[in-house]
This record gives sequence, structure tokens and C-alpha cells, in this order.
Amino acid sequence: MKDLDQINFISATIYFYGNGFPQTVAGKLMGNGGVFIKQFLKKFVSGSKIAFENCEIKQNDGSLIKSYNKIIYFK
Repeated sequence: MKDLDQINFISATIYFYGNGFPQTVAGKLMGNGGVFIKQFLKKFVSGSKIAFENCEIKQNDGSLIKSYNKIIYFK
């Protein structure tokens, strides 16, 4: 999770759901994703999930990663 501070999101949609989230929380990411995500860390428990959808990420070398999707499960 600490590495999210290093990611430069051009655009992305993020979802928090599963245990600890009685209702799905969705948000848009631009820039540093860690700032937005950290406010939800206290709700993370075993069974919580984060989904990143349609991410466009600018890497340190200036290249872009497009249409990146990822789900993170917490055990």
C-alpha cells in the first residue's frame, strides 16, 4: 500500500468493497493515489477488496500504462 504514493495516476476508477465496506465506495483517481486511498485504510479488514479499473498511469520514464485493471484482496 505504501507504494501507491509513488504512482502517478492520469486517470482511474477505484472501488472499495467486501468486509469493512457495507456499501461499495467508488472514486476517481488523478495524481497521487495514496492520498485518496489512505482515508479508507482504517476500514480494511480480512476480506476487504480494492479494485482499480481503467487506470492510465504515467511511469517515471514518461511512458504510459493504459487500461490497467487490478483487484487487491486482503486476507
